[in-house]
Parts: sequence; structure tokens; C-alpha cells
Amino acid sequence: MGKGSDGGIRISYAERDEAVSTLGVHLSTGRLEMDEYEERCGRAAVARTRGELEALFTDLPAPHQGAAQSRFC
Repeated sequence: MGKGSDGGIRISYAERDEAVSTLGVHLSTGRLEMDEYEERCGRAAVARTRGELEALFTDLPAPHQGAAQSRFC
């Protein structure tokens, strides 16, 4: 994900849920403040495309070093 022109691909409920879960990891590690987390979760909830979800993570590293990367980080 995040390569080429697939940013316009429509996403599923599961992908939105995964994005919110990943944002929760960033909140719990202190990378996001509560207001940032809530704002990004709101954007994730209404996202329609991969590009909209990917934009939520451009300033965040992968949540778990050494673990399999989430598609959003």
C-alpha cells in the first residue's frame, strides 16, 4: 500500500478499523496527543480511499519496531 497510484482505491470498513487501531498504538506510545488522536480517528471514520487513510500516518513511524508493519505505516 502507498505505492504508485493505488491511493485512489476505495477502502473497506476493516481497513478503517485497522487505521483506528494503529492510531491507538501511536496514542498509547505518546506520539499523538488525545486531541490529535480524536481528530485523526474522525478522519479515518469518513475516509473513502487508501490515500485518505495514508495521509493520517505520514508523520508517524511504524508502531512496532521489528514487527510486521501495518499497511498504514
